[in-house]
Amino acid sequence: MYGQFVQTPCLTIRYGGGMPRSQAATGRRVRSAPATNGDIKKAVCDATERLLAGRRFTELSVADILGEAGVSRASFYFYFASKYELLSAVSERAIDDVYDVAQSWLEREHDEPPIDALRDAMRGALQQWRTHGPVLRAVAEASVTAPEIDAQWRRLVGRFTTAASAQIERERAAGVAPEGLDAHTLATMLTWMTERALYLTVSGERPQFTSDERLADTLAGVWWRAIYGAGPAGAGASSGLLQSR
Repeated sequence: MYGQFVQTPCLTIRYGGGMPRSQAATGRRVRSAPATNGDIKKAVCDATERLLAGRRFTELSVADILGEAGVSRASFYFYFASKYELLSAVSERAIDDVYDVAQSWLEREHDEPPIDALRDAMRGALQQWRTHGPVLRAVAEASVTAPEIDAQWRRLVGRFTTAASAQIERERAAGVAPEGLDAHTLATMLTWMTERALYLTVSGERPQFTSDERLADTLAGVWWRAIYGAGPAGAGASSGLLQSR
């Protein structure tokens, strides 16, 4: 039986015995992983992100990535079956950074007004989309034509949907947000709306927004009104929104 693989952003750790996937698929002997495997993977991921800053993903070849990273073709294919698998790994690394800043609302402190937590989350998310814009743009665009990238992107966005749905339920249980629309459906709609707005911002597509600050504040306001803005339970958050204008 093959060993179990655990996939992390630009890092695969194998537990147990068995052959690497490439050997299992071809039956050929594959050389042992270099001792600097983590460095090789990081180099490839970093090189891909640099290249995407100036070129579309469809324009990149594996040879381009190898040249930029300074690694051999054998090393690349030891860890990545294709450039699409590499894009999945790079995008997961970027989304981890977005998810980290979203914690300001997903794990909101009880003494922090919801609108402030949402605003911090949106501003942080927009900053991370700016930082990783080429990668996030590439994976969003590749998801249209590549089923494996589409599945990866939906899984990554679904991570936010699940966490947001749970937070809505917690806020309702605490009496901070009123009961209302189905929490999971609401979280799904808000998350994909935000994904589209952030994608438009980093891709240069229309419509364009007047400023990052206004976009972040508007997104926070939409989330606040959808989650907290109806009924008596939203009254405490209302003053927080008005004071922020």
